[in-house]
Amino acid sequence: MKTALTRRNHGFTLIEVVIAMTIVAIAMVSLIEATGTYVKNTAFLRDKVIAHWVANNVLNEFLLKESFPSKSEKQGDETMAGKKWAWKVKIKETPDKEYRAVEVKVFKGEEKNSLSTLVTYVSSALALCEKANPQQVACQAWNAS
Repeated sequence: MKTALTRRNHGFTLIEVVIAMTIVAIAMVSLIEATGTYVKNTAFLRDKVIAHWVANNVLNEFLLKESFPSKSEKQGDETMAGKKWAWKVKIKETPDKEYRAVEVKVFKGEEKNSLSTLVTYVSSALALCEKANPQQVACQAWNAS
């Protein structure tokens, strides 16, 4: 005959199981939140990189067309990576009349905040050659025309 003292219990009590399940649930919620944040940040960084590519393309196309632009603003849109990107080019005067500041901002769709902004400065090559030594080979072509 077995007594209560010689019997051994095997397994977990209900309280131990509830505590273990609570710990697992808290860990899973934290893991899901971290994964969501990671996915959101990855999508944002992807959009920033594509917006930067669009800004580079717009700036390069613009600089190939206009050697020394006048003060103005232009805008348009471009499709890249299956999405529509709006861009604005703003040409500003600088304190030095021989230079212009060219600023390109790129927006995702209809958003108001730009994802990428590029700024470059364009010089009047003719004005720079006139200041430099006119005997330089690079300036002779400018002076000939």
